[in-house]
This record gives sequence, C-alpha cells and structure tokens, in this order.
Amino acid sequence: MNRIIIKLRTSSPNVSPVTLIATGATQLRAVFTAEQIPGVLVAYMAGINAAFAVCIAMVGISVILGLCNRWKRMDTHVVSGAAA
Repeated sequence: MNRIIIKLRTSSPNVSPVTLIATGATQLRAVFTAEQIPGVLVAYMAGINAAFAVCIAMVGISVILGLCNRWKRMDTHVVSGAAA
C-alpha cells in the first residue's frame, strides 16, 4: 500500500490517496475521471509489482530453508496402519 501512495504522488498528484485505497480495483473507472485513470493505474501497477516481489522473495527463502532440512525416510507401516 505504501508503494501505491508513493507512486500516486508522482503519477497523479491531484488524486486523493484515501479515495484510491478505499476504492476497489473493479470500481476504479467508475470513481475516477478519464484523465486520472492513467496515473491511478500506474500507481496500482507499482503496488502490484511490490507485492509480487515480496512473494517471490518469500518463496525463494522457503525453498532454500526446505532444502536445508534433514531428509529421513518415513516408517511406512506406521503410516498405513493409521489410515485403517
């Protein structure tokens, strides 16, 4: 959300950040004028890019931590007995 507000200041300074945050993504074209939409979309894209970057970093960390775990064989006769 911070990236949206920061980018909104430069891409469309006449749009209120509170209005943008309160508006859902599907209602952008209904709330903002045609002149404001390009700046609002640029701000939304900056926010989405930041969210994806955080997600990709977390997935990378979890893969590395998953590979660092000790691998051991499960006792299969205990597992099959629990299902019965």
